[in-house]
Amino acid sequence: MKLNIVIVLYNKAICQSKTVNSLLDNIDSFFDTEITVCIWNNGPSSIRDEVAAFIDSQTFKNFVVCENLSNSPLSFVYNSMLNEECANIYFDDDTFVTQEYVLSVNDFMKGDREVFLPSIVSLNQRRYPKVNKVAGDFNGELSELSVVSILSGLLIKEDTIRRLKCKFGDVFDHRFNIYGVDTTLFYRLKSINFDRYYVGGILEHDLSGVSAGGAQYISMFRVRERLWDFTLQTIFYRKLGALLGLIQFLKTYKSRLTISFVFEVFVKALFYMGHPNTKKKSTTHTLFPYNE
Repeated sequence: MKLNIVIVLYNKAICQSKTVNSLLDNIDSFFDTEITVCIWNNGPSSIRDEVAAFIDSQTFKNFVVCENLSNSPLSFVYNSMLNEECANIYFDDDTFVTQEYVLSVNDFMKGDREVFLPSIVSLNQRRYPKVNKVAGDFNGELSELSVVSILSGLLIKEDTIRRLKCKFGDVFDHRFNIYGVDTTLFYRLKSINFDRYYVGGILEHDLSGVSAGGAQYISMFRVRERLWDFTLQTIFYRKLGALLGLIQFLKTYKSRLTISFVFEVFVKALFYMGHPNTKKKSTTHTLFPYNE
């Protein structure tokens, strides 16, 4: 069996990534699986000068390291690093990968389920996955259509990758920038009547949409990106839930968003047919293997 593990770094050295360090600590716990670890540096600073020393310091050597310093849309990164010939796992750079998670992946890989979802815990509560918008204590096989989770720790097998590409042309919706890339993947899975999930392992995660201090402690950057997310979902997927989410979002953050900015987002979304960042041209460099 083969497994392609994608880790996206932002504003962080490789050695500073909790995900990279904890994954490599547990890499030998993957049984009978050929692993490739793909590290994508999304900027703003280059990691070119540290790659050789990092690779040399590891006993595990099967890496692919790329970078694009323009903070590329996550949809672009995930689609670019996708290996259609095997299963793929996606991580951000600050997830603690436990041995329990790895052993759950091993169990999943031996079965016939197609998408693996870890239980996501934040602020001591289970947050994902959700079924019909409710987070539960799910474990093992999950045969439901209305499932939503985040992408960190998600694993998707090659048969489902091919089904999604056949219908949509890509797996992750290229019109989305940061937020919404995960939610729209589950919209797409539901549209192909997919219900072959497996839930296992627990990952602690600092969710950007969950704050112990309330909405006022969410950064303005995240507020604006969330507005883009809800707007694009409403336009392109025409889901009642997306529309209601947008209305609730505007109510929650009405003191931090001007009418002119909200209008501007709607107009730009229709003009660009997606987030403006998805239209920018940039260059990706492969730092390892050394083929440039």
